[in-house]
Amino acid sequence: MPKFPTIPQLSIVVPLTTDPVAFERTLISVLEHRPQHSEVLVAHDGSYNDPYAISDEVRFVTAERPEFTDLVIAGSDAARGRLIHVLAEGLEATSGWTDEASESFEHFDCGAVAPVIRNAATHDVLAGGWSDFGGRASQPRTDLRQRGRTGCYLQASFWRRDLLRRLNKCFHGTSVDQVSDVFQHLTRQAGWKCEVAVESTVLCKNESLPWNSSTFARGMQLGAVANEFGNGSVVSAAIALAANLLHPSQLAEAFGGLAAAMLSTKLQSSIDSSYLEECESEGMIMKMPARTATRTTRRAA
Repeated sequence: MPKFPTIPQLSIVVPLTTDPVAFERTLISVLEHRPQHSEVLVAHDGSYNDPYAISDEVRFVTAERPEFTDLVIAGSDAARGRLIHVLAEGLEATSGWTDEASESFEHFDCGAVAPVIRNAATHDVLAGGWSDFGGRASQPRTDLRQRGRTGCYLQASFWRRDLLRRLNKCFHGTSVDQVSDVFQHLTRQAGWKCEVAVESTVLCKNESLPWNSSTFARGMQLGAVANEFGNGSVVSAAIALAANLLHPSQLAEAFGGLAAAMLSTKLQSSIDSSYLEECESEGMIMKMPARTATRTTRRAA
């Protein structure tokens, strides 16, 4: 019989989309550094056949579609932990990477946590969550000292399980950028905060985030979110376009944001915030297991 923790504190969801090699690298890193009181779930579209016979170490859950957002929904619905960690294929876990992130939820109003994503070779910071600054929405935060509101990329994120499940019901889309942005707006509206865990490190072999390409479509999608939540206008989009004149690689995205503002692109019919509950202080403090002085690293087969 599979050997799963009776009551896991943390559920780690590793979705499999289009790159089995990158997925297996991610899964191996998770199993090598797997924390205590956790379970590992592999979310796929039914095409993964468990070639390494690891069903005694992970739970397999199936989604109807291979879209990343559908896989996250399937994983979060099956999760038994009070916390959920989503880690996209291509990213790699490190020793103790869940410790500080999990401890952050001891604050009653912490709803989501962003780990720090670093380049695997240089250890340069690629992102410590994201913020809207520099004329661009969801810009990776590379200065961990930066203040102000932040958000987490769904591809590398920690959540209260119940909050993530409710967000999945509030809004479902195929653009992960747009879903991440909508989730952060809804999270803030409900009184929850997103924190950055500076000691929770995941690695990426790329020199920049693989999902951070600046495109017209991205500008349209995030511009639509800004319009819906009252942060977007033709004037602000034009200012963002002017700010990006010195950044040619971001012009297409800036034009997308301007087009979204001019077309008054709406998401209202797709968002149902009635599923979301307000953050309340009483009874929400979550006591986490204390860190151990030594950590055993196992090697996956």
